[in-house]
Amino acid sequence: PKAIVVVPSQADFNFRGKRIASLYSVHFRHLAEKLMEELPDTMLYVISPTRAPSFPDSWPDVDRANKELATYAETHERITFVDVTAEFLDADGAPSAATFRGDGIFYSNWGYMRMSAAVLRHLEVDFPEYFQRAGLTTPPGV
Repeated sequence: PKAIVVVPSQADFNFRGKRIASLYSVHFRHLAEKLMEELPDTMLYVISPTRAPSFPDSWPDVDRANKELATYAETHERITFVDVTAEFLDADGAPSAATFRGDGIFYSNWGYMRMSAAVLRHLEVDFPEYFQRAGLTTPPGV
């Protein structure tokens, strides 16, 4: 593949008792190193973990994981950290109800659309030939 997108799940922070940002970051680094070794021409995109409304106790760990992932990605030219934090917050800085399902855990269709748009912005920059050939561009403001 030309690109792999890694999307963290709320389970990584909340359902499996792993509420340790560093543990999540270490697991991601192991995955990234293996992928970079086995797929030397593949770009890796990691989506930032998000704050789930139902788990406010995990928000500090989510924030720490984002910092660790961003720092790690900065040191590898084939890894891009896609920060979707702002896409999932309301005007007050709390998780937006519109981007999560009613359970406050899983992403809504709108949340997935916002996340997809963020990834597409990066893919369009890194692989313009695919977007131009297909006559596609990301609409402004998406």
